Amino acid sequence: MRLSFALLTALTAVLLSAPVELVPWGAAVRSALVGGHPWAAHLLVSGLLAVAAWMLPQVAVTATTRWRGGLLGVGLLLLEPWLHLGLLGWLAWRPPPGSAGLVLPDAPPQLFNGAMWRQVLILALAAPLAEEWFFRGRLAPWLAARVGTWSAVSISALAFAVAHGDPRQVVIALPVGVLLGALRLSGHGLGACVLVHVVHNLLFIVAGAALLSVPWVAVLLALTGVIACWLALLTAAPRVWSCRRAHLAAAAMVALIAAFFPLFRVVQDQLWATAAARVVVGTQMADATMVLRLERQRRAGRLAGARGARLLKQARAWSVTANMPRLLWAQAVCAPQSFADAGQFADVELLGLDALTELAACPVAVPAVGEALRACARHNRAAVALCLASEPVFAARWLPLPRESAWARELLIASAPQPRRRLLATLEHVAPGRVADLLLGLPPDAVTAMDRRHLFLHYDDAQERLERAPLAVAAAFRAR
Repeated sequence: MRLSFALLTALTAVLLSAPVELVPWGAAVRSALVGGHPWAAHLLVSGLLAVAAWMLPQVAVTATTRWRGGLLGVGLLLLEPWLHLGLLGWLAWRPPPGSAGLVLPDAPPQLFNGAMWRQVLILALAAPLAEEWFFRGRLAPWLAARVGTWSAVSISALAFAVAHGDPRQVVIALPVGVLLGALRLSGHGLGACVLVHVVHNLLFIVAGAALLSVPWVAVLLALTGVIACWLALLTAAPRVWSCRRAHLAAAAMVALIAAFFPLFRVVQDQLWATAAARVVVGTQMADATMVLRLERQRRAGRLAGARGARLLKQARAWSVTANMPRLLWAQAVCAPQSFADAGQFADVELLGLDALTELAACPVAVPAVGEALRACARHNRAAVALCLASEPVFAARWLPLPRESAWARELLIASAPQPRRRLLATLEHVAPGRVADLLLGLPPDAVTAMDRRHLFLHYDDAQERLERAPLAVAAAFRAR
């Protein structure tokens, strides 16, 4: 009876942690139990696993090592980022809902705010303690006594992966579960498993965003893992591992990492670019969020060279008419200067008013999009001026006065009379009182009757302003 209650409690914890796509009623149950507090849900699942561990019959496991097992486990765990190629390949092939944030991560976490400390306390301390107590402290030894060691490792690792619910986490949780089960059943203490699990969760909380998008992070972690394994082997019994064997094993692992890193980087860049292209042309992420996260990648230097080019190439191959604005914004963020070439897109006339309007309608005023608009203006200033004059929000976003006064003058000079009138009216609407300084900065030979009319119509102190202006400019505005 106690065994049945233990397994039923553990099954309840698994179902409560499962995603809505797999267990539709799970969200309603969680809401009824803990309301809208996600941290309370994590604590509830951890509590249920702890109760299940307490009710499950205990089978003693002789622990022959203490801290050395934890050091060896952490060392092997830090080789895990190389498994992330599999996760990236899955995201590039068919990303599950909600996985876009793994490819284009948000800003790095703030290490000293309340949300980070809650994550550390719940996900990196409470959850590992409860999970290790149940899966490696009670379940794995109980299974080993009935089905054998390796079957127990496999079954407990599978149960551990399923308990994480989210299919994206299963890819990582399954090999980690095998590692932890093998550590436990090979004679290492439960504390070693808890240490490895805590390090794993801390790694994902603090640096999880970089593991899939920054190539050198995997190498740094792998080298740290080699050092930890080397230290663990040096402390092993002399008859098991001699110092010479430990040195040779560490040297061989470093050589393998150095040899395969160029290939690793090429494969990771290709898979990341394919997965990011799915985010760009898909609808998993809001437009503004997509642009902002691409901009963060650009500022960090992660879109330079082949990475950005691969992303755009794959996105163009998948793009449809409905997603063309997102493709334009991604092009602007990844390669703003490419807009100086009118032939960058085979099926879109970049210098046409429709495409310029879509580009200017970018929901976030990132500098790269403004640079792309300037690149387009090198070929057709009049079209860019007409585009920015068509909506006040465009002028406010890309022509803020007085910061962009020089570019605004260039567009005014290149505009025909009707677009010039619209641009002046739009600028006056979004930056009242500043257009006079813009007009008085024009070259004398570029002043038109429309400029004179605008100055005297909208500014009661026009004469006083002309008194302070250069003589040639004042004469051009007083001419009839």
